[in-house]
Amino acid sequence: DTSRDGFISREELQMILSKVTDLDSEEFDILFEGSDRNSDGKLSIDEFIDWCLSAGLEEDTKTVVVCGAGCEEINGKYDSAGEWDGKPMYICADTGMQLWWNTEWRIGRTNDYYYTCQDEVAIGGVWGVARWQANGATCPPAPTLQWNLPFEVPVVTGVESPRIAAEDIEAGAPHVLG
Repeated sequence: DTSRDGFISREELQMILSKVTDLDSEEFDILFEGSDRNSDGKLSIDEFIDWCLSAGLEEDTKTVVVCGAGCEEINGKYDSAGEWDGKPMYICADTGMQLWWNTEWRIGRTNDYYYTCQDEVAIGGVWGVARWQANGATCPPAPTLQWNLPFEVPVVTGVESPRIAAEDIEAGAPHVLG
């Protein structure tokens, strides 16, 4: 984020990747458009992290963990179950609950919803108690969702992220992040 606006622009990512990869412009366009889920021409931190963490993973190895929901039946591990309406769909093997997109993200079963999210992305989105066709057992708090990856992701707190000056990248100076 060389402009420090909280987003990584197409140009910023292309400048950095051109220094470390041999992607041609068509390959870069495919990569960027696949990462820019809301098609706003820039990557949010969530889009960038999802892209970094999912690189090299097959879609069927991804699972989502739903936790913190007031309705305990919703909490659990949801495995990839293909797509619905062009977006990934997940099912909890323990409960049969589903996580899918249908004009909004929903957790529940067909016409029996517990929680919904109007954001374009489910993970990192703001979830709330379903208001339409809500299950009677639905109650706050709404859940949070996170990837359940086949490796541990370290959580670092109290450390400022390293920054590389744009002029150093342009000059091709070697960098060690730490």
